[in-house]
Amino acid sequence: MTCPDCENLRETIRKLEEENTKLRDENTDLKRRLAQYESPHTPPSRRMYPTRSRSSYGRRFPGRPRGHPGRTRRTPRPDAVKTPERRERCEGCGAPLGEPSYVGHRVVEEISNPSPRQVIDFLTYEYKCTECGSHTTARHPDCPPEGRFGRNLLVQATLMKYEERLPFEKVSRGMGSAFGVPMTPATALDVTRRVSGWLRPEYEAVRKRIRASRVVYVDETGEKVDGVRHWLWCFTTEADTLVVIRRSRGVKVLEETLGKKFGGTLVCDGWRPYPNYTGNIQRLHQTTLGRLVDVLLMKQAQEKVRTMFSMRISKSRGELFAYLVGAMFGKRIPSPGMKSYLGVLENRYKLVIGICV
Repeated sequence: MTCPDCENLRETIRKLEEENTKLRDENTDLKRRLAQYESPHTPPSRRMYPTRSRSSYGRRFPGRPRGHPGRTRRTPRPDAVKTPERRERCEGCGAPLGEPSYVGHRVVEEISNPSPRQVIDFLTYEYKCTECGSHTTARHPDCPPEGRFGRNLLVQATLMKYEERLPFEKVSRGMGSAFGVPMTPATALDVTRRVSGWLRPEYEAVRKRIRASRVVYVDETGEKVDGVRHWLWCFTTEADTLVVIRRSRGVKVLEETLGKKFGGTLVCDGWRPYPNYTGNIQRLHQTTLGRLVDVLLMKQAQEKVRTMFSMRISKSRGELFAYLVGAMFGKRIPSPGMKSYLGVLENRYKLVIGICV
């Protein structure tokens, strides 16, 4: 005879074990979801910042704490000294004044007025050989390759556009007001085209150095060009950074930039084109730390589900097969040929279950 208290305890233990298993599964699932917000590559819109805790030192005054080194700018050495006009008589009573009783110094940093535009006539010498008839041209090194704007003006307009982030309308307006060189927004756009062609050899040199590098860090992000979705690719090495904007987010961009026979190590996230690219050339592919954590958590959850599924399948495999045989033949004994067929069917069933597990 079984004790009623023992039965109640067994039932309580069984319920607690079921609840414990359920809570463990829920904990694993929540950790997997939380990993999306703890990754170093999580965008700012999805980050979960912790709530700031109040300082235990009481009220905090604005500014940096006491004892922090100051950041006041040092007074530079003056390049010129300007003296005021001397006063000969007192402003109060009109008595004559002698030498100043005190000389104060107030060092001020000032910028000079923008220099007016300078119009230069560059001469070009062309020579014709009297022996073979070929032409030889001599040009000054400061003469721009094309157009009527000098190199300094081209660089200044490009910096206003891409460093100061000004639209072409304000670039053209600023060039007219600051330097006295009127231009239209279309001309400012064409100036950037000239500068890009001027710097193209250096761009290709950076691409060659990245292709020859041993380790390259690659990442991409969305970028709209005229309202159309593009992708901004960034290839970084220890010394160089190359930025590429393309419509594609696939392997073609990697092959175009790094070449089809890249011989280094690619450090990137888990986006599908990266392993496809490194798999085609059979080179090393190193994933980032955030992606590696996500993969490990996912593998851990899959392994747990696979183990539970394997235990349940192994337990019910014989029962299921017996049920199938009973449903097909009832209480009849199958023929010897049918028995061999059932043996083959059982082996296939075990193989399928093994593959699924």
